[in-house]
Parts: sequence; C-alpha cells; structure tokens
Amino acid sequence: MLSLMSVRDGGRLRSALQHLDMTPPEPGFAATATRFRRSYMLAAALPLLTFVALVLIGVTWERGVLSERFAAANREQADTAERALESVGEAVIRNKARDVAGQLAIYFRMHRGRSFEDMRRDPELQRLAVQPVGETGYTALTEAADSYAIRLHPNPALVDHDMRSLADGMPDWWRIVEAGIHGREADGRYQWVDPDGAVRTKYMVTTPVAEPVDGVTFMVSATTYVDEFSAPAIAMRRQSDDILGRFQRHLAQQWVLLCALALVVLAAAAGLTYVLGNRAARRFIAPIDEMAAAVRAFGGGVGEPMRLPGVIDRRDEFGTLARALRQMSQQLRELFSRLEGRLEELHRTREALEDSERHHKALYEEARRTESRYRSLIRGSADAIVMLDTDLRVTFVSPAFTRMFGWTDEDLNGRRIPYIPPEDQAAAFERLRRVLGDGDKLSGQECQRMTRHGRVLDVSISASRFEDHEGRPAGLLVIIRDISEQKRIEAEMHRLERVKAIGTLAGGIAHDFNNLLMVIQGNVSLLQARAEHDEDRARLASIEEQIESGARLTSQLLGYARKGRYDVSVANLNDTIRNTGETFRRTRKQVRVHYDLAPDLAPVEADFSRIEQVLLNLYLNAADAMPEGGDLWLSSRNVPEDELGSQDRDRYPDGCVELVVADTGVGMAPEVVEQIFDPFFTTKDMGRGTGLGLASAFGIVDGHGGTIGVTSVPGQGSAFTIRLPATGKAVAGDGPDRRRAADPEDGGRGTVLFVDDEDMVLRVGTQMLERLGYTVIQAAGGEEAVERYRAGGDDIDLVLLDMVMPGMSGSQVFDTLRALDPHVAVLLSTGYSIDGRVADMLGRGCLGYVQKPYSLATLAEKIDQALAAGGRAPPDPAGPDRPRRLSPG
Repeated sequence: MLSLMSVRDGGRLRSALQHLDMTPPEPGFAATATRFRRSYMLAAALPLLTFVALVLIGVTWERGVLSERFAAANREQADTAERALESVGEAVIRNKARDVAGQLAIYFRMHRGRSFEDMRRDPELQRLAVQPVGETGYTALTEAADSYAIRLHPNPALVDHDMRSLADGMPDWWRIVEAGIHGREADGRYQWVDPDGAVRTKYMVTTPVAEPVDGVTFMVSATTYVDEFSAPAIAMRRQSDDILGRFQRHLAQQWVLLCALALVVLAAAAGLTYVLGNRAARRFIAPIDEMAAAVRAFGGGVGEPMRLPGVIDRRDEFGTLARALRQMSQQLRELFSRLEGRLEELHRTREALEDSERHHKALYEEARRTESRYRSLIRGSADAIVMLDTDLRVTFVSPAFTRMFGWTDEDLNGRRIPYIPPEDQAAAFERLRRVLGDGDKLSGQECQRMTRHGRVLDVSISASRFEDHEGRPAGLLVIIRDISEQKRIEAEMHRLERVKAIGTLAGGIAHDFNNLLMVIQGNVSLLQARAEHDEDRARLASIEEQIESGARLTSQLLGYARKGRYDVSVANLNDTIRNTGETFRRTRKQVRVHYDLAPDLAPVEADFSRIEQVLLNLYLNAADAMPEGGDLWLSSRNVPEDELGSQDRDRYPDGCVELVVADTGVGMAPEVVEQIFDPFFTTKDMGRGTGLGLASAFGIVDGHGGTIGVTSVPGQGSAFTIRLPATGKAVAGDGPDRRRAADPEDGGRGTVLFVDDEDMVLRVGTQMLERLGYTVIQAAGGEEAVERYRAGGDDIDLVLLDMVMPGMSGSQVFDTLRALDPHVAVLLSTGYSIDGRVADMLGRGCLGYVQKPYSLATLAEKIDQALAAGGRAPPDPAGPDRPRRLSPG
C-alpha cells in the first residue's frame, strides 16, 4: 500500500491522489455496502422519527398553553378596561356634581336676599340644578338638613319628597344620602330596579353647594348607570372571546396540517435516505477518490473542513491519511475562520458606528426642534414662568416674569426670588417643598407677591414637579398669573352692590319720609288758610320752610336712589353749565371760573333741575378744596365714537356728551377716592356736611343713564367727569308758559276720587281738597278705588292716584280705570319722583304728576293744569244737563 505520510505539500498530494488506484477489492463490496446501507438507514431514520414525535407532542402541548394564556390575557384585559372605564365614569359624575355645585354657588351669591322658593321659580335655577349626566343620568338638588327634602328633581313627583321614605327600598342609596345629609361630600354605588325588572348598578355623588340660602346648605346629587361607561369594555370582552374562538380553531387546523406535513417529511426522508445510503455505500469503497476530491475541493477554495466520514475511522493507511488531512484542513479552516471573523467584526463595527452617528444626529435635531418649540411657548406665554431646582433656586425665568416683577434671568439665576412678603415666606416655602417632595400639584393658589420696585401684586400661583430621565425629582415648574385687575374689578362689583342696596334703602326711607312731610305740609296749608293773625302765619311759614328743607333732604336721598328725575326736557347742557357757573362765581369770588364749552354740543334729555343740583354739589366741593382760592375749569364736548367701547356704544346709541369739572385744590388720597360716592361719607367736620352730596350726584347721573367718575392727585387737584347720553330730539322752545298760579281761594268745583293707602295722608288730603271746594270720595287702596269708580264713575271728574300701594299698584289701578272709562282723568301722586313706571303712565294718558309733600296752592295748581291738559272743566252749576265729560284736546 502506498504511504502518503511523506507527502509535503498540496501539489505533491494532489499529484499522488491523481495516480492512486481507487478500485476496491471485489469480494467484500456487497457485504460492506449492505452493512453501510442498514446502518445509514437506522442512523438517519430513528432521530428523524424521534424529532417528529417530539415536535407533534410539543405543538399539542403549546397549543393548549397558548389557548389558555390567550384566554386569560383577554379576560384580564377586559376586566382591567372595565374597571378603568368605571373609574373614569365615576370621576365624570363626581366632576359633574362639583361643577353644578359651583354654578349654583355663583347663582346663589348673585341672588342673595331672595328666598329659595322665589329662586326655585326661576327657569335658570332649574336649568342649572337639573342637568344630564351621561346618557340617562341627571343631577338633583336636596337640602343638607333634617328635612331630608328633595327640592329640584327631573321627576316632578319627587320634588319636596322626604328621602327617608325611599330608605327601605334602596338601603345602599340611603347610606350615600345619609352620609352627605350634613353638608359633606359622599359617593357610592347602589342597586336600581328598572321598570322592566332588570337590576342595574348606579353610581351617585352628593356634594355641598358652597353658598347657603336662608342658612340652609344645599346638596347637588349626580347619578347614572355604571355600565354606561363600561359598555365599551363589555363589547371588547365579547370581541376578544370571538377572536379567541377563531384562534383556537386556527390552531386545530394548523395541528392537522402539521401532522400531514410530518408524514410527508417522513416519507420523503425515508426515500432520500435510501438513495443517499446507496450513494454513500458506493463511495465507502473508494476512499482514495473521496480524499482526492476533498483535497481538490479544499484546495480550490471551498473553505469547508475535510470530513471524509467513510475513511477517517479506518485503521489502515487510508484512515491515517484521512485524519492527517482532516487535521490540516481544520487548522487551515480555523485560521481562515479567525481571519473571516475578524473581518466580519470590523465590518459590523463600522456599520454600527455609522448607524450610531446617524441616530445621534437625528436625536440632536429632534432635541433642537423641541427646545426651540418650548422656548417659543415659554417666551410667548402671558403668565410668568419660573423653573426652580430642588433647593428652590432659580434656573430660568420667562420674559413675562421680567415684565411682571422686574428681575431678569441673569439677576436671579442660582438665587431664591426675593418677592415673597416676610410674613408669608415660611408657609410659601413649605408649600413648595411639599409639592417637590410628594409630587402633589399646587393649582390656583391666590396670594400676594412684591415686584423689584416694592409694588405688591395679587397673583395666582400654580406649581408642579418635573423629573429627570431616571424618574427622580429634578425641580419645580411655577406659573404665576397677575390677578390684580381681577381683584380690583371684584372689589368694585362688591362696592356697587353695596351702593345699590343702600340706594334701595334710601329710596324707601325718602318715600316714607315724604308721606310724613305730606301730612305735616297738608295740615300747615289748612292752618295757613284759616290763620287770621300775622304771628300765626309767620310761625306756619317757618314750619313750611323746615318742611321744604326736609323735602330737599329726601330729594337728595331720591337722587342717590336713582329716583331723581322730576321734570324731563330736551336742552343744551352748555346753558345749564354757564348759568350754574355764573351763580357760583358770584357767591365764591375767590374762585376763578373758566369755560371751555363745545359750541356744537349735542342736546340731552334730562331733568335739568337735578343736573343743576349735581353741578352745584361739584362746585361747592371744589370750593371747599380751595379755601385760599383757585381755578375752576368747566368744559364740555361731544365724545368721538372711536373713544367709546362696545358697551359704551350700546349705552349711548345716539352718542355721548361729556362734562368735566376740574379744580386746582388739595386733591384726594386714593382711599378717599374709593369711597367718594358712598352715602354719608364725608371728609368735612361734623355739622358741615351730610355725606349725601356726591352720593346723590352719582344716583342722579346714573338715573339719567350716564356715568360719573373722578381722578385726583394729592396737592394738584381733582377732576370729575360726567357722561350723559345725547338725544336726537329737538331742543324744546321757550314758548309762553300756559301754567298759571292757582289761588286756593278761587274754589274748585267737581268730584275727586282720592286714592292713598296711608290713612293720615288720605285724611289730610281729603281736607285739602274739600278746602279747595271739591267733593271728595276716599279710597284706601287700589281695589277699593276700582269699586268706587265702577259704582259712581259718571260723577267723578278727577282721580288723584297714589303710585305705590300694597295689593294693586297705581299702575294697575290706572290700567283698570282706563278699561272702565278710556277718558278717565288721572293725576298721579307719590313720595317718589318720576321713574320709569311714572313716566310710562304719563305717556299712556295720565294728565299730570304732583310730588309729595305738596301745599294747598301746589295741589290747586296741579289739578287745574291736569283738567286743562285733558280738555276738561269743572261742571257748570247752571247747566245740570250739560255732559260732564269732554273729549280730550
């Protein structure tokens, strides 16, 4: 046998292999091939069968595990979704209850003084209290008191119903109601039986309204079905079950397909093994050819190690050669593998570096865009934004913070902001540390902060914690909103509400006081008519002067109560300014009066005696502010339309006239300016002022639909600005006055129906009318007046009608009398002045108006004017058949 161990290189090896005789001995060929084929079949088939069996067993087991886990995951996901949706629904119901409670608190504050029964008739309260919740839920209003009463409910049958009667039927519901009956928020679930008998779960929240009414706290209850919110989760559960069924059917189909595929693979493997076994057997006897082919293949660059399975186990020279060749090929393969691995590693490293570079470039660009976007948002925010580190030191302040407080980012970087008042510092830092430590958000905390220049601002502060990339607290984001203007407006609204309330009280007092003065004035007038001695007449005249003084005081009260319009006419305001200014100049010669009046000033419709009162009050206040003399500037102008806001345009549809009264006096401090129009507020010494002058001026101007304001600088003077609505009506002419002074001694003729609810006024008025010669029919109220007129209207020439009465008001009596007799003659009388109702009645046919208190002469004059205005005259005694009523005009 040829020895190959001496071969030194591949060339010589390939040459030797080419000349080697590869023909095996003939006698052993069949036996060797048969043994090889049998061993090959067993070695190949048994592992394949085992592998297929294990695969089928594993697939079957995995199919069951996957089905069970998929089903469990679907059930868990559906349960989690259902719980989450129910939690969201409960939060929606809770927020709805609190929102309705907030709206009702605002409504109750706006209607303080009204009883709940009065407010309950308001559709707006019903709309606020009963609102939908979800698809079928609702809100209701109950009392948080021992009455256990439902006050507003979408089911009218339950309104004013005692909730305790429902406790036995719905114990879970009653536990929620009972927990919140003392004004505390409560919530929970309870079972509800639908009309079809189905039992469903509802969730209810009951929360208190912050504003009590008549000392009673009301509770807002919000409820709806829980499954309204979990319906999507239930649908998802059914969909998941359907998907699971389809998945299990798919697994079953795949298992059957796998079994069929396994059988096909086994059949193909058996046939292939048989064919390959024959080929291997033929090659087994030709190891030289196999080794030569392996050497050629390896040397040709295939790169795979020489396996030589039919030769390497032999114990002869062929086996030794095969082992040597395999060792050589393995060493070469390992060398080439290390080289290829190193090259592949270098290639992967280069690709990784390139990918990393592209990724970091993309991250950098995204971070740059994000930073630019957030910087734009922060710089454009109207609220001040501050970022603090964990030591509460500044890391960033926005431009809005600089505009609001004066400090820049460079001023405060790394420092604490010195804007907290000393008395609030401990509490403020404690709140911020709690936000930083617990992660709780601070929202809308109202407090005061100081600017760099010492000015105190009212602010609303919100703060939240932000974290680093590892989830650790990194600092605080603080947002500060300036609410100083909002606070100022709220204070102004409270002041106006207080002024309105005092005005209403003042108007009522003035009305009652005028009725008292009416009784005194009437008796004085009667006594004057009968007085025979000059001394008696002088004393009565002194009493009458005091009555007039009291009437002037009530006139100021009525002016403050916005009931100060008596005799309305159309005129140019410049004439009133000039006349009052000249009158004032003659009495206060140390004050120099200057005029700057617009020649084309638009006319106004006003009671110019009231406007004169306003101007004289302002002049006198200016004179008091200039005890050593000074300058008083009076100016007027038409306000251009571009100076009027949208609300002013609605207030002044025909334009606006402005009057300014400015002085060079001592001026006023800001705290005085804030109270200058309050009633009974005065800076004068005791006995020198009533505190009603500017208050009545405010009421008179407001009653004319205008505004009055003041600006003042201590040491420089004050300026009062009045704006009144202009009118498109023509200025009234100065024609002859048709009125005449009536003489009580002339005597009147005819019958007067005198209507007044005050007994003393009724008695003295009757005596005055009788003194004037009229026959008087008394009526102590509206209903009685209608009955008296219905019974004897043909004999009544005039109705003297009080405006304000209990029961039927003067306006209602007038309408009823007009329905009975369209030509009825009515003269109005009241302790108030001309307001909207009186002006409306004058426009609808009343013949005149007499203001209490009135004298005998004034009453005679007003009756005479009323009869003349209606084209009437007292009945002629000489002609009993003459018609008593004349057509108007």
